[in-house]
Amino acid sequence: MKRFLLLPLLLFGLILSSCTKEEVVIPNRTIVTTIPANGWKYDNVTLTWYYAIDMPEIDDYTNEVNAIVVAISAGDGIWEAIPDVYDGYAYTYTYQRGALVLEVQGATGNTVNPPNTAKTVKITIIESR
Repeated sequence: MKRFLLLPLLLFGLILSSCTKEEVVIPNRTIVTTIPANGWKYDNVTLTWYYAIDMPEIDDYTNEVNAIVVAISAGDGIWEAIPDVYDGYAYTYTYQRGALVLEVQGATGNTVNPPNTAKTVKITIIESR
């Protein structure tokens, strides 16, 4: 008789002691900005064109812990993830607290004129723990 009572008590104990895990979802942040065709500046040291974007969203914590992903578009609804070769230009980016810098050069590493059309840039900050 004790065995019959012991089994339901054990099952009841397992049900009451089961733990649940709560996952907190932290949303990403996306910033969209436009680089005007005449906004590129030339760096004589690196021999590349660059455009600096003021990014107060990149604080010390974001710079050290989170991830930042950048995509570029010519306004046609097609997004290319950077780094990438797009329209004959090689794009890359760097970031630090307060700023993100896009750089562009010719696809073969040669110096070229900067893009002559405005480019839309999508910057996504991916939160992490």
